[in-house]
Amino acid sequence: MARSLDFQQAAMARQVLAAQGMFQRVLVTWASDVLELRRRDLLVPRWESTPTNDLCQEDDDGEPMKHAA
Repeated sequence: MARSLDFQQAAMARQVLAAQGMFQRVLVTWASDVLELRRRDLLVPRWESTPTNDLCQEDDDGEPMKHAA
């Protein structure tokens, strides 16, 4: 009985180590992305309005989205 518990504990320890490794890889990738966004000054989303001289939704030849639903 003790051997099966040792085997189960070893298997669980391997699973925990694998999960920790995956978490560390994701964390490193996320941190790298955040640093790159900071370098490009893109951390804060910016909203840019559409120029008013472009075609509006109802001026298009296709069916307007509000009528399609």
